Amino acid sequence: MGDKQFRAMLVLIVPQIVRMIAERYSLSETEAAIWFYKSQVYELLEDEGTKVWQLSPLTIFNMYAGEKEAGKIEIPEG
Repeated sequence: MGDKQFRAMLVLIVPQIVRMIAERYSLSETEAAIWFYKSQVYELLEDEGTKVWQLSPLTIFNMYAGEKEAGKIEIPEG
């Protein structure tokens, strides 16, 4: 996947995840975005080589929730 295509994919995925974070943790979308952008899950998502971007937004959100609440990230086997 080219860099432009990869960035376009992130533009589609990230807002969905941010909305889920905002709803789950009673945050504004701005606060939720800040939380997400500071997470290890976002770092994984941003790295095309991890293939995390291929997962559904819900799965990525669940990874984020695991990081936030349990302090660990579990990447589902594909």
